[in-house]
Amino acid sequence: MTNPLQLAVHPGAFPSTELARVRDAFTRRTVPPGLHYQGACQAARWRALYDAWSPFSRVPDYVKMFERCFEAACDRISSEVTIVGLGCGTAAKDVKLIDHLVKAAKQIHFVPVDVSVPLVCEAALAAGERLGAKCVYPMVANLEAADDLGEWLSTQSPGTSGRLFTFFSMLPNFPPGAILPTIAGWLRSQDFLLLSVNLAPGPELMSGMANVLPQYDNPETHSWLFTFLEQGGVRPEDGVLRFAAEPFGDSAEVGRIVARWRFHRACRLHVLADVYEFEPDEELELFYSWRYRSQTFPATLEEQGFKIEESWLAANGEEAIYLCRTLGGR
Repeated sequence: MTNPLQLAVHPGAFPSTELARVRDAFTRRTVPPGLHYQGACQAARWRALYDAWSPFSRVPDYVKMFERCFEAACDRISSEVTIVGLGCGTAAKDVKLIDHLVKAAKQIHFVPVDVSVPLVCEAALAAGERLGAKCVYPMVANLEAADDLGEWLSTQSPGTSGRLFTFFSMLPNFPPGAILPTIAGWLRSQDFLLLSVNLAPGPELMSGMANVLPQYDNPETHSWLFTFLEQGGVRPEDGVLRFAAEPFGDSAEVGRIVARWRFHRACRLHVLADVYEFEPDEELELFYSWRYRSQTFPATLEEQGFKIEESWLAANGEEAIYLCRTLGGR
């Protein structure tokens, strides 16, 4: 009999905490990002979206960029390492990193961390095929409600001297300044972070964001986002989903892609233990994705507690990867 997964759950992902966070968000008519990944149907539709639109699965240059960053990370870490995949999803990138480390004869432990139980289990199974189940420590956690995750990780994962945190495709889910200082506080002085950031390519923020808008405003994303509404009792004819690119205040360096559902008729939306009433022409912010300018993002990293060791920029200018250490680690 194979070893079963031992799934740890951070208190911030408990139903009572989740309910309080959702209620707070709905006072602003905003859907917390974690609610789009909860169920099996949502996870399956997100997977279909990823396969159809993720540059990592579609653009050879992106694969090469990640290969280069994996090699650089492999050269820097010790013979034993714990990889902590923050917001890992299915861990497609983390598993490729693990493959590099296995070839380099590193002793590896993997801690996949995600808010979605189906996705974190899929990630753990994929890593377990390479490392064995005893070296995989899957954890369910909502990074929005896990300020103490650094301490919690130390009690739930192996105490190896070297740790490599990954934060792939997750930064778009957090407003500027909301998560990076927290992650910097989790890192010890000997730890590394591999971080990817979505960028607005070209010479100007808004035109760059307009260029990437089709990666969001497409049938796969519509289907994935509507799953949340559908499960709450909303029908397609009850409204329309619209995407837009918006600057962050008066900033010329940071903006976001946002999706809002506009109700055509009065509706009731069931979310967890509550029911929310919406009037005709009222809007619900379903989704957002933050993008930065490549010229200024390195300074943002340093301001928020990181020292950049190496960086890689995609040829199309739409994504970059940074290998970092913390400036103030323990």
